[in-house]
Amino acid sequence: MAHELKVIWLPDGNEKKSGEVIGRTIYIYEEDEAKALDTLRRESIDYALTNELVLPSQKLINKLIALFEEVMYERKEKLVERLLGALE
Repeated sequence: MAHELKVIWLPDGNEKKSGEVIGRTIYIYEEDEAKALDTLRRESIDYALTNELVLPSQKLINKLIALFEEVMYERKEKLVERLLGALE
């Protein structure tokens, strides 16, 4: 899982985050080695699940939204033409 990722350990004691994935890099901020490894495992799993579950769903939803917008635009244009015809 997540073998394509690069890992950078920056043990700065960041209190807000233990780690994060930015692009294709996992940044680990934990100073304690055991906690850093736990964070690495967690971030790797999170990345893998995001790529396997979340991103495909987002792509599908975005395509549905684009299709819906296209259909609505066509309907609106037809309605505009009918209203213009009724005003003549």
